[in-house]
Amino acid sequence: MMVFYSCVVDSGTVSACQLKIWVSSLRYLAGIPASRICVHVVGENLPVEEFLREHGVRFVRVERFGDGKFCNKLTQCTSPLFLDSDFVFLTDCDMAFLEPLDDCANYGAVVGKIVDMPNPPLPILQHLFKILNVKQPSILDTLNGKSFSNNFNGGLYGIPFGFMGQLGKFWQYYSLELLNSVRIKKLLGFYVKHIDQLAFSLAINYTQIPTINLPLEYNFPLHIFKKSLENNPTSHLKNRVFNIKAIHYHNCVNSNFLQITGNSSIDSAISTVNKMIYKYNL
Repeated sequence: MMVFYSCVVDSGTVSACQLKIWVSSLRYLAGIPASRICVHVVGENLPVEEFLREHGVRFVRVERFGDGKFCNKLTQCTSPLFLDSDFVFLTDCDMAFLEPLDDCANYGAVVGKIVDMPNPPLPILQHLFKILNVKQPSILDTLNGKSFSNNFNGGLYGIPFGFMGQLGKFWQYYSLELLNSVRIKKLLGFYVKHIDQLAFSLAINYTQIPTINLPLEYNFPLHIFKKSLENNPTSHLKNRVFNIKAIHYHNCVNSNFLQITGNSSIDSAISTVNKMIYKYNL
């Protein structure tokens, strides 16, 4: 199976720094060949494009989608870079990979990790699906609450290429429906920034494409565990062991290095990434 890894990089210094970590961790830690790494560059970004050429990574320029802020990743739905793939991981730039994720790729299901927190809260999510007349899936526990089983965190979606066209069509459709509805944006309030995630779940449930839930370690929310351990250093989380495959580090960065947490297994993964950042002067 030919498994690709893809992201969208926006303009700005932060995105460029994240992209270098993203590409380098895939290449040097996870061992993914450059031919299976795809980057979608929003607009013209010559320094980023130069970096990608130097590393042999394929890229294409894309336009913004929808609101131009939270939904740009949807430009990947029709990407020409995926034509020779069997399965594609669509990920955020603020991800660092320690291992390949190919083991969970398959032809028959979309894979992802349930949202870390109930964003939006379950009653709002249920109301949203009711307004749009979309069948509601089962409910699972998140780290702190409950949500729909296929309300996946947007940091990592794994999609069989055979489903990309159908899923992408309705993902874009529901994104625009949410963005253009005053009623729905009022319902969502603060959670309007999660429209891309919500539209993905709506599209999955409308099309009834099968899904598989991934363990926490495939899309590890560094910011949540770092904050939890800062607030409660003696928490049981301090000694919990994680076999982390990919770190979603968000803003847990200091001088371009990932911040430690106080949990030895998490910090071991962070140390591996930080050593790579230092070695390749990222």
